[in-house]
Amino acid sequence: MYLPESDLKQMRTKQILVTNALFILLMAIFVVLVTLVDMRMTLFFLVLGVSLLSQSIVGFIKKQPIKSLVPIFNRVANYEQQKLGDEWEKQRKIGHFTNLLVSMLMLFQAYIYHGSKNYYIQMDIIIWAFLLTLFLVVINISMIIHIRKVDRASTKLEFKGYSWRSFLVAFVLAFILVFVIIAFIIIYAVSIS
Repeated sequence: MYLPESDLKQMRTKQILVTNALFILLMAIFVVLVTLVDMRMTLFFLVLGVSLLSQSIVGFIKKQPIKSLVPIFNRVANYEQQKLGDEWEKQRKIGHFTNLLVSMLMLFQAYIYHGSKNYYIQMDIIIWAFLLTLFLVVINISMIIHIRKVDRASTKLEFKGYSWRSFLVAFVLAFILVFVIIAFIIIYAVSIS
């Protein structure tokens, strides 16, 4: 699928803006829910685990990708599917597999916290702001790298092995992110006590 440069730039700009807006909205809803309702860690991990597990199962069962409620995401998916060829399907399967792994981790966390009566989600606004900023930076950097790779490629051969390389990089970055988050929370907790 060939798109004129101006249309491509407009589509990618909308993609980035909508992704950021949706992430900020979801994070705001989550913070409000946690603030208004005493949410136990068990319930949080259970809901997250079941949501990711159901997404993963539906993704593996359905041959065609589920249409998004957000039109720009459908347009991007169609463009990338035609541009990446077979790698697009591999990327989709790796995404479903990753959701499955993360859902198992969340369900395991729910099991660990089950029966613990005092574990409620309580975080300071500074921690929420740090998490929001960190996740936005990571999401945007990874989107920009992906967009540049896809849009600058001229043949499908340039994507050979791209899905697995992307998965491995994301896996390493996830470990680094977890370390950074834990370190920040510990340093912040020590500084306010």
